[in-house]
This record gives sequence, C-alpha cells and structure tokens, in this order.
Amino acid sequence: MYFINITALHHHSGQWSSFKRKYGFSQTPAFIVFKNGSNFQMIQWSSQNGLSSSALQRWISKNKKTIIQSN
Repeated sequence: MYFINITALHHHSGQWSSFKRKYGFSQTPAFIVFKNGSNFQMIQWSSQNGLSSSALQRWISKNKKTIIQSN
C-alpha cells in the first residue's frame, strides 16, 4: 500500500484534474487497488456521504487478499 501526497498537484487544477482522470477517482481521500495496471477496486470520500470508518473497514476486508498480493 502506498500513500501519495497530492498537495502540490492540488494547487495546479489542470494537473490535478488530469491525475484524477488518469487514476479513475474524483474525491480524496481515495483508496484504490490496481490490478494489472488498472483501477480494480476503489472507495473514496464523497461530499454527500463522507467516508465512514466502517465502510473503509469493510472495503479493506473485502480487498485484503488483493491488497496483500500487490505488495
């Protein structure tokens, strides 16, 4: 699992938009599992619902095997 600090990108809206399109997310934080170079599974914060710790825990449990294999 990797943490990517997007602070610098966030200050440049064009680069930030390109980065989000490239990796297939629209909100942060976003937790993404890549498989064979593509976005395989993702959970992200939403302005309507946020991101609850229980939803994140369920997502991690569901994707644990894939997450471990990718490291």
